[in-house]
Amino acid sequence: MFTRANGMPVAMYNFKRDLARLKARAKKKGLDLEGFTLHGIRASYATNQIRQGSDVKTVSEILGHHKASYTLDKYLKTDEATNRVAQDRLPDKLMEAKRQPSLLVPKELRQIQSKMVGGIGS
Repeated sequence: MFTRANGMPVAMYNFKRDLARLKARAKKKGLDLEGFTLHGIRASYATNQIRQGSDVKTVSEILGHHKASYTLDKYLKTDEATNRVAQDRLPDKLMEAKRQPSLLVPKELRQIQSKMVGGIGS
């Protein structure tokens, strides 16, 4: 994930050394970066890539994982704001489904969607 200007990967010991130096300089300026870790950077990278629309398989390969499921389990983080956005999308998706019922959607499911969107008893 971390490369030099010439595209070659940064050696782990060099990265750890540089991160320690960064934390020391920040501490002298009154900033606490003790929680700033390589794992945290990777988790943040994975989460932000997925949120911006990158597919999990691509992010998994960039991180060097053998399975996309490992990336999802170990690195992808969610928060209250992300959960709220997902929940807020549900009524729009249900309204869209109500306007364009597909032949692939069974009649029973369309009735359930109708009740969820239109309210119970509609």
